[in-house]
Amino acid sequence: MGSLVTPSADEALESLLAETQTAVGARRKGAALEELIAVAFARVPGLSVRYRNVFSRAGSQEIDVVLWNDQHPSGFWFLPPILFAEAKNWTAPVGSAEVAWFDAKLQAGGQTAGFLVTANGITGDARARTDAYDVLFRAVARGRLLILLQAAELAALRDPAALCELVKERLCRLAVQTAPFA
Repeated sequence: MGSLVTPSADEALESLLAETQTAVGARRKGAALEELIAVAFARVPGLSVRYRNVFSRAGSQEIDVVLWNDQHPSGFWFLPPILFAEAKNWTAPVGSAEVAWFDAKLQAGGQTAGFLVTANGITGDARARTDAYDVLFRAVARGRLLILLQAAELAALRDPAALCELVKERLCRLAVQTAPFA
């Protein structure tokens, strides 16, 4: 009698990353990245996926992943209880209009923080604060944190604590680059 081999969490993330790259069609590509987000974030203590692909009452907006954050001391204790995550599995960097749309979703939902997870980054230059990066910095000035992550980064992290540290680093970078002295 053979035994079932369960892949490790690291292998599961690597497999999901491969799927994000090989999926055919916009829906399948998006779903693959949403699954990677769900699996990666569910590893963080105190985080759980509450909803996926939730539409507004009018059907005009969709939130890809809604996370509940118990603010566990070993997790995202520094972030609010409800976090939105947006998946953009595009072959090109995501533009300012899409980043602004995600910011609008956070604002409409009354939320102050969310994750924008992309396959290929966003347009512009962070130091020059151009294009989509300008939207990130303007959101900070309005009290919202759009935390930019890449799919490959999520899959490469071998430890949930490493994801927490990466998010802290991104938040500090956002604060410093938004401030007048940056």
